[in-house]
Amino acid sequence: MDEVGFYRRLYLQEVWANDQQIEAVAGLAKHALGPELRKAIDKLAHLVLARELWLNRICPEKTVNIPELFPDDWDLSLLRESHASSQRRWGDYLDSIRDEDLEKVVVYSSISGETFENQLRDILIHVWSHGFYHRGQIGMLINQLGGTPPAIDFIVHARVSRGE
Repeated sequence: MDEVGFYRRLYLQEVWANDQQIEAVAGLAKHALGPELRKAIDKLAHLVLARELWLNRICPEKTVNIPELFPDDWDLSLLRESHASSQRRWGDYLDSIRDEDLEKVVVYSSISGETFENQLRDILIHVWSHGFYHRGQIGMLINQLGGTPPAIDFIVHARVSRGE
């Protein structure tokens, strides 16, 4: 497997894991409304928006509008729609790059206005590790709401991908 193939594999696990958590939260939304449910939706929305922000930084010629990075008013419909759109954009982007592109240095501004430079491969690792972090928080919120967090570990995705 080439290096870009590795990042595609991480991306596919992230999309799958986000789908699993969105559906778990949607199942709880039928029975529970309140601050924990709101937090779970907001964290999922943040994951989508942060992923889009990083793609905007990587591909400034193909930016999408990100009105805020920490929304507090998304519903499940907007979450699903935005996740699907982000999934298409990231999939197209990852299909367009090659291993040598991973050495590219991306110059970008943080949300506080500071300018930074990082290699594309480091940004890709950051995007996926950021998702791992927040999906852990979302799992705790699902548990607090009385649900069972879905098994979304990478190794579970590897088995599911093989048809096990």
